Amino acid sequence: MEAKIDKRAYLKKLSAQLRRKEAEIDNLQARVDAAKDDIRQDLLREYSELRMKRETVRSKMVQLQESGDEIWDDVRDGLEKSWQDLRETFSTVYSKIG
Repeated sequence: MEAKIDKRAYLKKLSAQLRRKEAEIDNLQARVDAAKDDIRQDLLREYSELRMKRETVRSKMVQLQESGDEIWDDVRDGLEKSWQDLRETFSTVYSKIG
């Protein structure tokens, strides 16, 4: 039973973090759109990748929510990796816009 409580608390915390990151991603869109022509296409490609990674995190969160206790650790590990990928891609795009 404790795993369910931990899972709920974990998902609640991650959901709040994802909402904040989504706001940052949305704000980044305007900066990508305003970028100079010579880098805009590259940024648009990377921004698209960022949005796909955001969807992967959302999908894995649903998978974790629906998973049984017996696979909790495996699903959480995959979610953690996806979350890290999302943050790294965001940082890459953000640093290029500067």
